[in-house]
Amino acid sequence: MRSGFDLPKDNDGNPLWKATGEVLIPEERADTDRVITYECINFNKDTGKCMDYENRPHICRTTTC
Repeated sequence: MRSGFDLPKDNDGNPLWKATGEVLIPEERADTDRVITYECINFNKDTGKCMDYENRPHICRTTTC
């Protein structure tokens, strides 16, 4: 499945997001659309904040978690 954009990487080229294995399928377009979910390795679930806020990728600057 195609995500439509490159997954973000850290400064060393390592992926910041790991796939959760969860795939969401909308009822209205179950035959065509799929949403693959990811978990960010820099997201602190306890505080709800990015642990590397200054170096976050562009997609993280334009969306909320």
